[in-house]
Amino acid sequence: MRRRQFALGAAYAAAGTSFMGLAACGGGDSAVPAPAPSPVPTPVPSSAVQIHLPADHYLHRGAPTEWWWHIGTLKAGSRTFGFEINAASFAKDGFAFTQIMLADIANNKHYQRTTPYIPPFMFDPDNWAQNDVNKDWSVRLGDPANKLSALELTHPGSGYTSAPTVVITGGGGALASGIAVHDPATGKIASVVLFGAGLGYTSLPTVTLVGGGGTGATAKALFTYVSMDAGQLHLKKFERKGQKLVFTQAFFIASEPDADSSFLDTARSTHWSCTTP
Repeated sequence: MRRRQFALGAAYAAAGTSFMGLAACGGGDSAVPAPAPSPVPTPVPSSAVQIHLPADHYLHRGAPTEWWWHIGTLKAGSRTFGFEINAASFAKDGFAFTQIMLADIANNKHYQRTTPYIPPFMFDPDNWAQNDVNKDWSVRLGDPANKLSALELTHPGSGYTSAPTVVITGGGGALASGIAVHDPATGKIASVVLFGAGLGYTSLPTVTLVGGGGTGATAKALFTYVSMDAGQLHLKKFERKGQKLVFTQAFFIASEPDADSSFLDTARSTHWSCTTP
């Protein structure tokens, strides 16, 4: 679209120059001098170019940080929503994360979900995105085939003198592990982090915090992942399904929506949806 605008601008400029030339044909002193030509920019020599395509679209192994993100606007009838999807590696600090945000313009609300991924089981800094330019570009954090990819603290509890043990049961899988972070200043649990997602989870498991000398801390499992694929970036569409207007964004695939289908949950789902009046 921008190229078309530039082309029109150039056409108008050329037309304007022609018209000024015709006005000057009448003779006299009313002629408008042609504008001085702009200086021609000097090209950057190839030896000094720091951007190399297509390689710089791909993963840079050994890079301390690397980000991919997509932003845009969704419309449902007269309502407008802004979205942003981030997938980032902070290999220098030993973690990665995804962040999914949705802005409900009409209700002046902002929703977001941030999910950390810790190596070696949750995140491989050398292979979480495609680095081979001879293959299709792709990025992924989380596993779409294993319905456990994050833990969320739902209540910090009180009276904890040490970090409790995170116990993960059910869901049809095994070998998942997590850690709880204790805040000694308050005696509460500050956060819970999934250290290993295990294998074979077909539904969300139950998470229990055991020990630590306190009471009341609770957590839950989440199924959320971000997948970006160059071959699907163009697939954007709206579909009407019953009373819902569903937005499909194929480069982003993340968790199943919870039962209440709130915007926070649908912002994590394969299909983003909002109920229209």
